[in-house]
Amino acid sequence: MDTKVSLDLSSEMHCVLDPSGKIVEINAIFLKNLQYLKDELIGRDFIDLVAENDLGTIQETFDQLAPQPLEQAQDTDIKFSTFNCQLKSKNNNIQQFRGKFAKSEDGYIYVLASIAIMQDAPLARFRRFFDMSLLAIVIITDKEGNLVFANKGFSDTLGYNWQEMTEYPLFHFVYEDDKQATLDYFKELQDNIGVTQEMINRCVCKDGGYKWIDWRAIYVRDHVYAVANDITARKQQEIKIQELLEQTIHTNKELSASRDNLEKTLEELEIRNFELDQFVYKVSHDLRAPLTSILGLVNLSKLDSGNAERLIGYIELIEKSTLKLDKFIKSLLEYSRSGRADVVTEKIDFEAMISDCIEDLKFMKNYERIQRDISLEGNQPFYSEPLRLRIILNNIVSNAIKYQNTSTENSFLKVKIDLSTPDTARLIFQDNGIGIAQEYQGDVFNMFFRGTENAEGSGLGLYIVKQTVEKMHGSISLSSDYGKGTHIILEVPNQYEQFKDKESNNSHADQAKTS
Repeated sequence: MDTKVSLDLSSEMHCVLDPSGKIVEINAIFLKNLQYLKDELIGRDFIDLVAENDLGTIQETFDQLAPQPLEQAQDTDIKFSTFNCQLKSKNNNIQQFRGKFAKSEDGYIYVLASIAIMQDAPLARFRRFFDMSLLAIVIITDKEGNLVFANKGFSDTLGYNWQEMTEYPLFHFVYEDDKQATLDYFKELQDNIGVTQEMINRCVCKDGGYKWIDWRAIYVRDHVYAVANDITARKQQEIKIQELLEQTIHTNKELSASRDNLEKTLEELEIRNFELDQFVYKVSHDLRAPLTSILGLVNLSKLDSGNAERLIGYIELIEKSTLKLDKFIKSLLEYSRSGRADVVTEKIDFEAMISDCIEDLKFMKNYERIQRDISLEGNQPFYSEPLRLRIILNNIVSNAIKYQNTSTENSFLKVKIDLSTPDTARLIFQDNGIGIAQEYQGDVFNMFFRGTENAEGSGLGLYIVKQTVEKMHGSISLSSDYGKGTHIILEVPNQYEQFKDKESNNSHADQAKTS
């Protein structure tokens, strides 16, 4: 049997009876008022505690109780039967109790009770009762909250003497943040006459501190009768436990974040190690291939040293292998420079920068065949990293020149620069070159990827572009129609705010130096 059914246990006293009427559970406050020890009442018939003149009424109430589901039930859903009777204490003193009964589906009876305060009892009687109470604090107020009586426990708890306490209403001693809740508590007491209610609030001490007070009060005949205990030590312990709990949760979150970061770092290291292995292998292969070719040509030149025409051919082939090696080394340097570039933010003139890139590539084969069309839309000021932008633009433009379709009469490269939004620059590159086959398009940004074995490039160009764009927190996408051309969309964030903050910091630093 579960004796912790969700009933309203806000009354001072409660107990549970089994189907035969024997007490199986009773709380400490009930025991105090009856002056019994728990072992003396467990297993005893509840009806034995009822005064003789109320026996018939209580037995009849028990017989009429209807079983009902109590587990998980709310207090408003439970049908109680009320009672008002006299109970006998251990020394045969008679006390008047009022309360309510509820019967569960398994036949157990739940008793909720409080000492009945008779409407005609004089105030002096309550003073005597409270003075003898085992609880630490006892007060009586009128309905406005003015103190009529407070025992020594209340004044001692807050550090006042009786005279000082009678000069103020109860609310004067209530902690500011708890005043509204205390006013609401008084209203609830007055709205539920004769029903014991519980509340915890803070009361201000004479020294400026405060104490946590656990109240139980009842409103009868225009007065509030309250008993309470100082629970400051318990609350402080609870607060300390809560702070430790929050600190533990915070520490756990930090540890979890650190673990996640460590796992992420380890994953990145594994990827970098793999890329490094691949890099070393590919670089060794691509460096060795032209060098082997050059050495072979040198040996042939030695064998045909007397044939001037062949020597010239060998020299031209050596030059071609040397230029290929030089391009590859330049790609490696560009990749290194992209990774180590310091972040320098400047205002960007895209038209001028793209024109410079095209001009720098004028010695490329078939350069003169390609027509250039650069258009600008919008005029938002744009700030970014010029070095990294040049690396990106140089690779895209050089690819358009390198892989143009020479069988087409009019090769072109169209660049549309969109600066119509303040946050992002959008660049669209369109050419009518040889294009990239559909099955290779997912690999074009991989390190050392070449579309064909006959490709002249190092396989680093678009990989460098992708890595550089990501370092700038931008994005790039490529689509291509094999034999018809390639379409690239590049989006780069505007770093104007970072530029402005840096300029402001530099200005403050200069002012500090001159002051």
